[in-house]
Amino acid sequence: VADALNVRGPTLVVIDGMDSLTHDVTPLLLHWLAAAPELELLVTATAPLHSDEVALIEVKCFPLPKDPRIVAQTEAGQMLLAAIRRKHPDFHLSPSLAQAAVDLLRDLQGNAGAIELAAARLATTDPAKALAALSGRDADPIVSGRLDHDTLASAVDWSWSQLDADERICLGAATVFHGGFDADAAVAVLTPLLDNRDPLAVLNRLAGRSLIQVIEPPELPEKHRFMVVRAIRAFARERLVEGENGRIVRRSHAAFYLALAKRLAEECHGRCGPEAVQHMRLEMPNVHAVLQRAMRVKPPTKASAKRALSVAVHLWGYADVRGRYPDYVDLLGRTLDATRKVELPTLLRVRALLRMCRACLECDDTDQAQRAVELAQRSAIEVDDPAVLGRIALASGELCIARRHHDDAREFLQIAIGQLSDAGAHREVARAYQCLGRTTLADARLETAESCMLTAGERFRSAGALHGEGSVLADLGELCVRLERVDDASERFRRARAIFHAFGDRRRQAEVLLALAQV
Repeated sequence: VADALNVRGPTLVVIDGMDSLTHDVTPLLLHWLAAAPELELLVTATAPLHSDEVALIEVKCFPLPKDPRIVAQTEAGQMLLAAIRRKHPDFHLSPSLAQAAVDLLRDLQGNAGAIELAAARLATTDPAKALAALSGRDADPIVSGRLDHDTLASAVDWSWSQLDADERICLGAATVFHGGFDADAAVAVLTPLLDNRDPLAVLNRLAGRSLIQVIEPPELPEKHRFMVVRAIRAFARERLVEGENGRIVRRSHAAFYLALAKRLAEECHGRCGPEAVQHMRLEMPNVHAVLQRAMRVKPPTKASAKRALSVAVHLWGYADVRGRYPDYVDLLGRTLDATRKVELPTLLRVRALLRMCRACLECDDTDQAQRAVELAQRSAIEVDDPAVLGRIALASGELCIARRHHDDAREFLQIAIGQLSDAGAHREVARAYQCLGRTTLADARLETAESCMLTAGERFRSAGALHGEGSVLADLGELCVRLERVDDASERFRRARAIFHAFGDRRRQAEVLLALAQV
């Protein structure tokens, strides 16, 4: 990331709400600044960053309104009304309510977070009646500001005190999620803490209290997601259940997202790949949280190492179809290094090493790819599984292609096709035929190359591997250029581009667009 920022030249990066991050990232930000001299960072937080490199700009509370006649024109008044109107668009601050609004804003001391929270509570009922009741004995202390300390912390503390036991459990446990969560995750992670009571009902009550947001991501509009309101997230996290219950919620979170990552890793290459990619993108913060928690166990245990490496392996599908190979090499390399001294299942370590080989080849790092293949071969020396042996042969063939050892490549690929066919690994068989086509194309054996490519395309289609089809179409486009079949080349490049666009694979889109422009 630092290198990419340096290449961009003058750049402004905005990080809003750094308090919501689970770790102090100040050292990382300082590293970016050192590596990219033209980079500027704008960071918002409720507490200052402790570094001499930081220019601190303290944002004051809003000026306190005095005149009820102009309260709607003040900054604090505008913020209060805007927050109320998000749920009550037709709300009007009448003259009879203006003084109550002034009193409320003064009680809240112009604190923006407290104003937002108070407005959210007003909006859960009739805001006009709630404001009118401020002078009464039964006024809600969070709205009236009648607290021991008129601050955001005391406002949040009052909200917490009004929750029942299930609501407290759910709100605290919901902070285990990162970047939001859907109904399936809520049921899987929160239900064990509620003695099988419905967590969705509890979350909806919390949403009614404006402590949980319900959002609809534009990428997947049918999948509603929950998110703890940022202003109270740090407070609720401090109350995340500890002891056995704390271990339960973190274990449930890890199990759910490990299974989800495994499923989406397979779906990313398939007919529903574009939707799976969008789903994985939304859940990436949660998946990374599982990985990071496992990596923080020092010294690593067998369970933590297995979980960390499994997550890294399952992220391959997303990285592959999005062309995110350098990031994946870095992530998988750190995970392999952290777990190298732990005894893990042979097949898991071999899969990780073969993923590393593929990613390194995509980054043109043949030396590291060779090391990964050799380690995989040594790890699998006592394995008699045709699928594993076929994948090692396939990786060896791809390495030979990268080093232009085409005779050796063909030998490895023929072995891979036989073993993978016996194992029923249809997508890998298709990949082997595609690689065979590439090596024969490099030798200018165009008819043989076309036959292999067409076979690869048919195998990818029968396996439901849409992204693989796009890759073969791009190769066939290049072959048609060599055969001077310009119309066929253009048609195949366009079809490949449409597939890569659907997956958000910008790298391959760019390559195909360049080839299309040359045609």
